[in-house]
Amino acid sequence: MYELFILGQLMDHPMTGYQLRKALVNVVGSELTISFGALYPLLDKLATAEELTLAFKDTTSKRPQKLATITTVGRERFAQLIQQPVVLNKQTQLTFQMKVNFLHLLPVAQRRVVLQAFSRVCARPA
Repeated sequence: MYELFILGQLMDHPMTGYQLRKALVNVVGSELTISFGALYPLLDKLATAEELTLAFKDTTSKRPQKLATITTVGRERFAQLIQQPVVLNKQTQLTFQMKVNFLHLLPVAQRRVVLQAFSRVCARPA
């Protein structure tokens, strides 16, 4: 689920870990966000899988920042993740929030598929 978010955010432009976490807070709220202790290992994992590259970015402060940039492999993985059906569980709503956040990256037909899946899940009796 966080892999989907990270790759989707990077589709628009490279970002630092701090920027990615801040974007996630804006989409899902601070109580559902990821800690830096989980985010940076996930970025390293995605870099190892060649879904993104990590490079140090010079800053005006003493500490350089890691800048994540999506790769062609990462774009393909994002396409797979966004098309996967959402499993009904405690993270269903969160997953759909992430998918809806990236509708602008999808062709119209795929947007409809995501929104129809969301409608079906919402229509189910509790």
